[in-house]
Amino acid sequence: MIDSGLDEIVLLFEDDLSAVASQWRYSDFELLLDGSVLLEQFAASQVKAVYVSVGNKLAVQSLVFFLLKIDENGLATQKFNVPLRYLSSQAGLGPDLGSGQRVRVASRKNCPVPWHSKHLWEPRGVGDLHPAKRIQKLVWRNSLGLSERKMVASADLNASSLQQLQSSLEDRLQATLNASGSVDVRSLIEQHNQQLQQLATRFEFELAQQQEGHADTLRQQQEELQKLRSALRQEKGRSRRLQQLLRGDTQSEK
Repeated sequence: MIDSGLDEIVLLFEDDLSAVASQWRYSDFELLLDGSVLLEQFAASQVKAVYVSVGNKLAVQSLVFFLLKIDENGLATQKFNVPLRYLSSQAGLGPDLGSGQRVRVASRKNCPVPWHSKHLWEPRGVGDLHPAKRIQKLVWRNSLGLSERKMVASADLNASSLQQLQSSLEDRLQATLNASGSVDVRSLIEQHNQQLQQLATRFEFELAQQQEGHADTLRQQQEELQKLRSALRQEKGRSRRLQQLLRGDTQSEK
């Protein structure tokens, strides 16, 4: 189980996608990658597999449709280096599978890291026949005995997070300026700076989880960190400007 509280499982499909051939908790799947487990029924083939993160009430949170090569002895290829967790966290939004929220989906046509797209596959199907729908129904049957209640505390640290922070600040600022009485400049600035620090802390935590030794993703992670730092600098500049604005208003009231 990852630190956010989500359960992780891996499903292996039959060659014709007619059914799920086997399902694994992620810790057991890692044994397969280490060569401790054989998949003789898939020997000398390329298996269509899916990484699934599962949240509260067994609701699927994200899906990564990836390919897994098995050699003639039933061993998983030792060259497997697809960053499943990273792709899961960065994937774009897909359909609502019945839980009331859209899931994240990484596939060949929708891969957040382009050079990994060749290791993914594209699910096809309409309505309940789509692999994602079938996966959610399978997870709800819960044959792996997953916990149905989890403490999930994760955040998407991207541009929308900063926009939400900015919108929240502007709402509080407007409410404060419209209220009768004095403006508590110190309190407002402290709240804003605290939010900035929390945002930076959450980003560092997410980044630490994503850095799993995959050298081919390190460059993109560094670019994302640089973008966030730039955005934080802009927000701090905004905080300083707000401080000057509020101090000007308090002086005019006097």
